[in-house]
Amino acid sequence: MCGLIAIYDRDQSLEFPNIGAIRESLHHRGPDGFNFLSSSSIFMGHSLLRVESGETDRQPIQSLDGSVTVVVNGELYPYQQLKSELQRKGYQFETESDSELVLALYQFYGDRFLEKLRGEFSCVLWDEKRQLLLAVRDPFGIKPLHYAELNGRWFVGSEAKTIFAAGFPAQWSTQGLSQCFSHQYLKPGYSLFAGIKQLPPGCCLRVESGTGMVEPYYSLSFGDFDADDVPLDIAIQNVKEQLIESIEMRIPSREKCAFSLSGGLDSSAIVNIASKFLGYPPDCYTVSFDHDSYDEYSLVEEFAQKASIRLHKVNVTSDDVIKRMEDAAYYSEGLACNGQYVAKYMLNRAIARDGYRVVMSGEGADEAFMGYAHLHHDSLCHEHSLESDIEESDALHALIRESSLQAGLMFGDDVVSGHLMTEQVPSFLRAKFKFCDEFFALFNREFMEGARQRDEQKSLLALMDNDLSPSFQSNKLWTQVVLTNYILKTLGDGMEMASSVEGRLPFLDHKLFSYAAGLPTQYKLSNFEAKSILRKALKGLVRERVRTRKKHPFIAPPLALTLSDSGFDLVMDKFSSDTFRQNPIFSQKAVLEWVKRWRTQADTLGAELDPALMMLLSFAALQERFRMDDVR
Repeated sequence: MCGLIAIYDRDQSLEFPNIGAIRESLHHRGPDGFNFLSSSSIFMGHSLLRVESGETDRQPIQSLDGSVTVVVNGELYPYQQLKSELQRKGYQFETESDSELVLALYQFYGDRFLEKLRGEFSCVLWDEKRQLLLAVRDPFGIKPLHYAELNGRWFVGSEAKTIFAAGFPAQWSTQGLSQCFSHQYLKPGYSLFAGIKQLPPGCCLRVESGTGMVEPYYSLSFGDFDADDVPLDIAIQNVKEQLIESIEMRIPSREKCAFSLSGGLDSSAIVNIASKFLGYPPDCYTVSFDHDSYDEYSLVEEFAQKASIRLHKVNVTSDDVIKRMEDAAYYSEGLACNGQYVAKYMLNRAIARDGYRVVMSGEGADEAFMGYAHLHHDSLCHEHSLESDIEESDALHALIRESSLQAGLMFGDDVVSGHLMTEQVPSFLRAKFKFCDEFFALFNREFMEGARQRDEQKSLLALMDNDLSPSFQSNKLWTQVVLTNYILKTLGDGMEMASSVEGRLPFLDHKLFSYAAGLPTQYKLSNFEAKSILRKALKGLVRERVRTRKKHPFIAPPLALTLSDSGFDLVMDKFSSDTFRQNPIFSQKAVLEWVKRWRTQADTLGAELDPALMMLLSFAALQERFRMDDVR
């Protein structure tokens, strides 16, 4: 795991960039050294986090004739198998790094090398002979990659702050902020920063003769298989075998691996299966929140007592969320609606303090196997899978009761901005649309005129695939928008790499995910049981109590429930600062009045308004660190 930067100038007039600033912006991603290559046309830099690479392995990596150069962030699988295949074809490896696979595959397969890539990765390749710059991101966006163009000069970097360090001007994006304050999430390809785009997952940016074009190389699809074509027993066996393979290939060969553990099915399954291959007792890390309804520690502790693992508890309070917010926001470069991202920041800090550089976790299972309650809600509301209206109503009410912690975050009102639309709106977006209504009255006049919340909401809904069933529509949109831009970037890579920790995600192996996503709904949502086929596949691999347990979402308690008076004073300080007053988006006076109202109504509306408060706090934290006073 590493950080990368590339700058290409079509006119061959590239000046030497500020190496010190670039190195500093990437240091957290790769503290083990920074190397670069530079010419009048191209600059390529790489910060190294040594995990699998040898002592002398460095990037950028060049072909023997110097015509092709690559920088890679992430891990590629299966390394030894691909390496042997390429050696049989005559390629001579110069390093012990899996990153050299990109160079080797490109030299043998040309542009078709993308079809061979598997893992968590982003990379940039420069072909001097073809004057071609290629930037590639993995199928789900596990690893971030940003790009920008200014006067014929192209910038590609792991993070926006690195592109700023390379000389690109830092400004807020009106469109990016309008998206977030309309429905919380950025749409595919967008960022919070003017002129800077995120390369969408499964896509390649090609820059030739100064002109860039984004092309997809991987397409995410749902519901490809019919139940008659894939018998359930065969599907169960395939899921089991592919999951075991995915976990085994992600176990580091040189470094020990830590595990992020909740009390649920996904992370418990990873720990149990990985334990068979490790050769040492796994160290597992879990968050403990300061409110019983939101805390999973007792479930994790029960699991640990039955398994041969070492359990490490990371306590997180609401006051911690406020105190650590600025660092979490800076490294994630994103907005958050819950204190969960500060919790992930503190979790990875603990993992790094104990000397670990790799952590394995269960993200992606709920998307692949439809584990989210809001997807089940959409299925019950729109697909009429039960025999009678009474059964559906009973099931729906039971689901809402069981998912009460997600009210306001993942479940919204049945009526969504009545004048807005009549088509089906996914359950999770009903909640987002509702709490985002709070922001409009807080914008300053200039931003209010350009922030078209209803248009942004309609634009997001236009991404839905109408050829799919309602639950698959919701799941595909969630995966494209929420998984990539929030779960993987803000909560995942951003919080892991803040502490120089590499995340590996077995459920997001694209071969496993593609197979699981293609299975019919009834294999995944069966008899009121979410992730049904995964539970069947894990029979005998995890304890029955874990295998049959209902999902407990990873959500921090609303600040209204546990925030101390001193913690509230910190909140007011953040919104009263000169830096926040200079922000180009919000009226400081309106925000301060809103926050005071939140505090006085904490017992009745505090939890309901908490997502909006967290979005404001994370924006204030970004404003404090980036200090941008302009928006375009």
